[in-house]
Amino acid sequence: MKDIDRDGIDMLLKISLSPSVKVDERLNQELKKKLKTQSSKEKSLSIWWLPMVISIFMTMAASTIAFICIPYGILQLGVLIFLLLTMIFSIVLTAIGVKYFELKKGAVICL
Repeated sequence: MKDIDRDGIDMLLKISLSPSVKVDERLNQELKKKLKTQSSKEKSLSIWWLPMVISIFMTMAASTIAFICIPYGILQLGVLIFLLLTMIFSIVLTAIGVKYFELKKGAVICL
């Protein structure tokens, strides 16, 4: 094989990959401003409440099934109390997520 001039190849690559025309800084700033205003104008739907609502509906369905299927007694009462506590804790966890972990900002669907 022939000897390869690596320095020459590196120099040719730098010349070929370097931009020939520099972009005006003002144009770059205007483009950034337009992108920011466009992204702020996008419609978005916050779905921070969705896990809580799904948990409440699932708990209500389980409570209804437990009320119908389990005969009256301590077992039915225990299951219903457990499901009520599950519903309350899902609400509390959602409230904690909204207050401390910016759940409203993180759970967004852009339309």
